[in-house]
Amino acid sequence: MNSDQFLSLCNLGDHEVNKLGTIKIYGNRFHKSLDKSGLFNHLFLIFDEAIIISKENYYKDKFLLEVYLKGITFNNIDIELFKEITVLLELRYKDKLETCYIFDPPIIFTHIWKIISKFLKNSTKDKVNIIHRKKKGSKMEYI
Repeated sequence: MNSDQFLSLCNLGDHEVNKLGTIKIYGNRFHKSLDKSGLFNHLFLIFDEAIIISKENYYKDKFLLEVYLKGITFNNIDIELFKEITVLLELRYKDKLETCYIFDPPIIFTHIWKIISKFLKNSTKDKVNIIHRKKKGSKMEYI
């Protein structure tokens, strides 16, 4: 998939910034064949947009991030890509993340998180909430 294809997917709602300035990212769209530069440019655009919305509506220079990982498999996950995204976003948006919610990560994510979290500051790690949702109607579990 090239960057134009990825951006057209994003424009169809696969990744979005809502009117509250919350960024929603759907991890099942991150395939090993993605053009990294196009992806990074798109992520920078939506993160910048979220900060603008947050400033206008809440007078905050921060954003909220929701990452949905349902459907991620070992075949389509790129550990290096997630590590690069994490490091780049931490560098570019230092102190801009208010909270990050990671929903429905697969079992493999636990191992990936152990790798990625080594590159993060404790203050950033403390803002990340990993949530395993059970079937409809049951309580959520946080890890």
